[in-house]
Amino acid sequence: KRVDVGKRRAENLEMVVGVVVKAREQAGKTEGGRLAEANVLLDAFEFITEKYRQECTIYGVDRVAMALLGDRLQKAVAGWRPLLPGGNGTTLELVPVLRRCRRLFVSEGLYKQLVETTVLSPISLALSSCEMRKFAGPISLIETIKMALLPEIHTYILTNVVVPRLRNELNMWNPTRDQVPVHTWIHPWLDLLPQAALEAIFAIIRSKLQAALFVWRPMDSSALVLVEPWKDVWKRRHMWEFLSRSILPKLRTLCQNTVVVNPSAENPKPFVAVVKWHTVVPHHALVSILFHHFFPKWLGALARWLRAPGGPNKFEQVARWYKGWRELIPPTLLTHPIVETQVRKGLDLMNAAVNDQPLEPILTSLGKAFPAQQAALRREANAAGEGVKSSAPGAAEAAARAARARRVAASAAAGGLSLREALERFAARNSIEFVPNPKKGLREGCPVYTFGRRSVYIKGKSVFAHVPKAGGGGEWMPVALDELLSMAK
Repeated sequence: KRVDVGKRRAENLEMVVGVVVKAREQAGKTEGGRLAEANVLLDAFEFITEKYRQECTIYGVDRVAMALLGDRLQKAVAGWRPLLPGGNGTTLELVPVLRRCRRLFVSEGLYKQLVETTVLSPISLALSSCEMRKFAGPISLIETIKMALLPEIHTYILTNVVVPRLRNELNMWNPTRDQVPVHTWIHPWLDLLPQAALEAIFAIIRSKLQAALFVWRPMDSSALVLVEPWKDVWKRRHMWEFLSRSILPKLRTLCQNTVVVNPSAENPKPFVAVVKWHTVVPHHALVSILFHHFFPKWLGALARWLRAPGGPNKFEQVARWYKGWRELIPPTLLTHPIVETQVRKGLDLMNAAVNDQPLEPILTSLGKAFPAQQAALRREANAAGEGVKSSAPGAAEAAARAARARRVAASAAAGGLSLREALERFAARNSIEFVPNPKKGLREGCPVYTFGRRSVYIKGKSVFAHVPKAGGGGEWMPVALDELLSMAK
């Protein structure tokens, strides 16, 4: 029996050799190029593998196939330029041949070797020398050739060829000068590149945008065009960090210093420039800006107008003014509970004035509701993981103290008073001396006042009081009126 088995294997081996020899001869006579020759050889080896499986395993026929096919493929791709005109035709012919080779080889190691010694170099050369902003060709090549590649080789090409090219292109990209937005040539790669590689690319983009936005003026809407496409691409925490550093401070300053609410001389463009960011900025952050820096002005201006004498058409004019501002607020912000409440308070003021009712109860209710509304915004931010994080012990206490101090300004503005006037009335009601103190000079360019036993100054929307320290010296800190009253006594 052993003799019979050996004899049969010898006969089968002879048949295998005969098929291979014949296939080589046929391949040499085949017209149509090296890939056509490779297909003739593949026909023969597929036949051998199917009929003489044991002999193929015992005698390593796949290595013979590797040598013969590798030679044909190397010659086939010798002049192949995948991204040049005519190169795509070779690519489309090459892929089915490679897929047949992959099915033929039992060992993935042999197929990997075949790819590395034939097509990997032309593909890498083409991708490393192409213009990455013209992404259609490179992406088409990668998606087409992927069907014939092992996953590890596909990943290698992306990680070691494509990603470095994209990073080099990004290093040369200048957001302030380039006319083509970066997302137009990075987004097409999002579904192809590994996530780790994408995060590294996103970090470069954020860094470049942050540098460009350092001199950005928030009235310029071009920044929104650059940032908005990344809203659902970057991780939420990365977007929040980016907005917190580069966008929100400037929107806050614009709303605080440039948005003017004056029925006789208004320019709504700065306000529109702020709320236009509602498509990118989390609503709690944008609402917070409006809550602290717009609505106190708006309600204060409304209250002053309603109190001022006017003609028979006064309330019609007020109603049109109210409607005009309301329509500037995007619907997604208008439905936010805080915004809804502020807008409704404006309507309440108008109704009270029409019915000859006092406005003070409504204005007082605004001040009383301020802490609860501020806390609601803080909870909303914390729930989204976008709250203010304390960077040092006592930071939370300082933030809370500053918030209480700003409430004074908000209440004063809602009542139609300046912060100095509100402080003067508060001092008179509590029999506290409140007079200028020229001997103290200026603090941050602001005059210093004596308020009972304390020195104070007013800057922006805050009252700052000097708090002595044991051993001498002291520090200036923002205070609320109740805190200042206890200090003054």
